[in-house]
Amino acid sequence: MDFHLLFEPIQINSMLVKNRFGMAAMGTGLCVGMHGYVSERIIDYYEARARGGTGLVIVENAIIDWENGRNSDSVMSIDDDRYIPGLSKLAGAIKRHGASACLQIQHCGQEARIDGQKVAPSALPHRTGTPRGLTREEIARLVALYAAAAERARRAGFDAVELHGAHRYLIAEFISPETNRRTDEYGGDANGRARFLVEILRAIRKAVGPEFPIWTRINAREKGIKGGLTLEDAQQIARLAQAAGADALDVSAWGADAPGQAPGDILHLAEAIKRVVDVPVMAVGGRMTPELAAEAIKESKIDIALIGRGLIADPEYVNKVAAGRPEDIRPCIGCWECIPQEHHVGTGRWEQKESIRCTVNAAMGHERELEIRSAETPRRIVVVGGGPAGMEAASAAALQGHRVTLFEGSAGLGGLLPLAALAPNKQYIGDLVRYLTRQTLALGVDVRLNTAATADLILSLRPDAVILATGAEPVIPDIPGLDKARVVTAVEVLAGEVEVGQKVIVIGGALVGCETAEILAARGRQVTVTRRGLEMGTGLSEPLRLGLLGRLARMGVVLRPGVKYERLTDAGLTVILDDGKRETIPADTVVLAAGSTPRAELLSVLEGRVPRVYRIGDCLEARGIKDAIHEGARAGRLQSPA
Repeated sequence: MDFHLLFEPIQINSMLVKNRFGMAAMGTGLCVGMHGYVSERIIDYYEARARGGTGLVIVENAIIDWENGRNSDSVMSIDDDRYIPGLSKLAGAIKRHGASACLQIQHCGQEARIDGQKVAPSALPHRTGTPRGLTREEIARLVALYAAAAERARRAGFDAVELHGAHRYLIAEFISPETNRRTDEYGGDANGRARFLVEILRAIRKAVGPEFPIWTRINAREKGIKGGLTLEDAQQIARLAQAAGADALDVSAWGADAPGQAPGDILHLAEAIKRVVDVPVMAVGGRMTPELAAEAIKESKIDIALIGRGLIADPEYVNKVAAGRPEDIRPCIGCWECIPQEHHVGTGRWEQKESIRCTVNAAMGHERELEIRSAETPRRIVVVGGGPAGMEAASAAALQGHRVTLFEGSAGLGGLLPLAALAPNKQYIGDLVRYLTRQTLALGVDVRLNTAATADLILSLRPDAVILATGAEPVIPDIPGLDKARVVTAVEVLAGEVEVGQKVIVIGGALVGCETAEILAARGRQVTVTRRGLEMGTGLSEPLRLGLLGRLARMGVVLRPGVKYERLTDAGLTVILDDGKRETIPADTVVLAAGSTPRAELLSVLEGRVPRVYRIGDCLEARGIKDAIHEGARAGRLQSPA
């Protein structure tokens, strides 16, 4: 496909952006423990994306009122001049590579994560308590804080400022009729609800002068929210923002329209906004592929394609498109691990993770530590196992110039990933299989399929290091009668190697068990999932877990957590429920998904006979894709798994 339109420059006020790729602002948590100051890790993170060819880098939210408006303790602040030196260093790192540096500024309103009472346009009940409605005097103070923050960003060396006026933060709360019930001049129709945004834009323009680019992110619609913002309202907001001095618009959405997994899922909304304004429009496109971005630019739906999770997964995204190698972009698999906060249900409090992590990119947030460097002394490395851990390790080692041999006992690479890709909403895992396979082969790894890696074979190569990525074996639970029943494993079911009856019990309610249950239920089976533990669907990020459990409920899958297994008979599986009652669950087939135990027989044979031996992925401990990729990345760099 022709991508030349993506590499045409575009002017936004006085700023010339070198291409049509922008990095969407996304919270990372990489300033954890910094109390609002910029960290070296966040500088490395953004510099890597700028070095990777991105034309416009929009740095995540800097808070205009740290005490009252932050959404975590690991975000940046811009409410005082003392933050300027760190912000200046960050802006300089981005601009060093020819990218334009924009800083997003915001106040989180009722979404703030603070100990005191939150503020909002109106005092309406919220899941974390009822906020206090802002007075006119407080609104005027906030407008001044926004203007002061923008002026600091200019002094720090940023090329532009973006207001976060979307999602559920303070400006968006004023704009939305669902959260703004004011009866004064800041409420009512779209003009009134946009007044706060308009005053901020005018105040910023006065503070920074006529040539400094400023714009706002807005929701194009709040679908599925009773009384939420309509597209027609959003178009009016966009016109008002442009009239107030916005040099561009960053279009997002909220509710059922929130950017998700579907490619281009909100581009139609951005196109509708673009029809009513004369300034450049930028937007994320769900999974924004290079092909989708080129088509959207060509058809004038947007002027700049914002990449979000795609740039988390691969900072070299844009350079690879420029080189005509889009197939070499490390794919995002939509696992939602890149969410920096966890909500603890029942407490109403949020606790901050150390920082976000990317399942497929171990170097995300550790760019300096895991930088690929050419080896001073190339070594002979043997990798045993061609799953995600083994392929990542082999590729990382080959990139450094080591001579790598990979043994895989089966006829193909990928391990269990091709089976994982069969689960609903997991199709993008297939992209990861193809990517890892392509990289492994393209980098010259000596791949030997259908080869059992014995100790003698490994030692005959005289390796300097052996990386064991041999996976795991299914755990067979100790349940009386299990050996006499119709019992199969989840792997056999997913691989299509066995037939199952109409009534199925899945023993094990973590990720694999629940996803297997969903597949079987979709095939018309009556499924019950049992588990000793109290939590079902563990091993997924919370948004995906809740989605999975919701689908299982709608499909009629019965979940039985917290059980004790008594016996399996011809009548079915007898369990003791958490209330002490017995229940016999009828079944034609029992599917085992009760965990795995590492295959590590080679470890004891090789230790002491090879200078370095690493165990990674399920061979170390049965877990998920993220652990496999991250441990493979470190082992391939001859580092012990973190």
